[in-house]
Amino acid sequence: MNGSTKSFHNKNNVFKNNLNTNLINPLNHENTIITNQDTIFYPDTKKMLIENNENNNKTQIKEKNKENKDYDFQNKNKYIIYFLDFIIDKISKKNLIESLKETLCLQQDISLPNLFYIFDTSKNEKIKKENFIEICNKLKLFPTEDQIYLLYKKYDLDNDDILNYEDFCHMILPLKDEYLSIIKNRQDNMEGFSEISKESNIILKELIKAFIQVESYFYELKNTLKLNNFSCKETWDLITHYSSNDDKLSKIEFKIFLEDNNTFLTQFEIDLIFNDMDLDNNGIINFSDFERELII
Repeated sequence: MNGSTKSFHNKNNVFKNNLNTNLINPLNHENTIITNQDTIFYPDTKKMLIENNENNNKTQIKEKNKENKDYDFQNKNKYIIYFLDFIIDKISKKNLIESLKETLCLQQDISLPNLFYIFDTSKNEKIKKENFIEICNKLKLFPTEDQIYLLYKKYDLDNDDILNYEDFCHMILPLKDEYLSIIKNRQDNMEGFSEISKESNIILKELIKAFIQVESYFYELKNTLKLNNFSCKETWDLITHYSSNDDKLSKIEFKIFLEDNNTFLTQFEIDLIFNDMDLDNNGIINFSDFERELII
């Protein structure tokens, strides 16, 4: 064996021995091979490893930022979830009221002037709270002052503490045209509470009872939203992303918002919810309408 071959084998043995060591890393020697069991780090690779570590750190930071953004989005999105839950809950309660309104409209002894006459016990073309309570008591319903307050807060459109004829119609009339036409066209041939049939009395009682219970129920629901730090303004801002006008929302835009958030309602249900917020019946809702619906 010549000298060069022997030198090669000696170097090869040194290399193999180095593979079995934990770490060989002479200080500041650029030509040293760093090994750790089966892994070999060549000097030219060292810089690349550092760069990879830096890139990994940057990737982790980006992922963390994305998580923070996702968290912020989820926080905002929770307002939408609260609102949609509120809407779904409201539909079930409003459907009950609509059903009772429709049933009352079919009663032959019921007309709009007659219904208003029943509650206008002072006969001055306005229904004060004490008038409403008087009729409730005759119907064997005994609401609290707080319950009547909530009812008037909902249906007293001009906030004057009375229900005028327009307020009363807004409260009592059903949504569907076929029932509206029946009661609007019926001749007023009855006068006074005593003239209403027993069957109509029962239906009217159930309707007023439903009004009182539903408004009390939604007061508690609104209070729950408040306790969960629900932001009406942030929710409105999220919803009006679907609007061509940030200050207003049309019925079709409201429908698009619902469907884009996987809430699919019938047209009647959309009309029911939208019209309930659209107090001046102009086909749009603004932030004031929206806030009134959700804030105590």
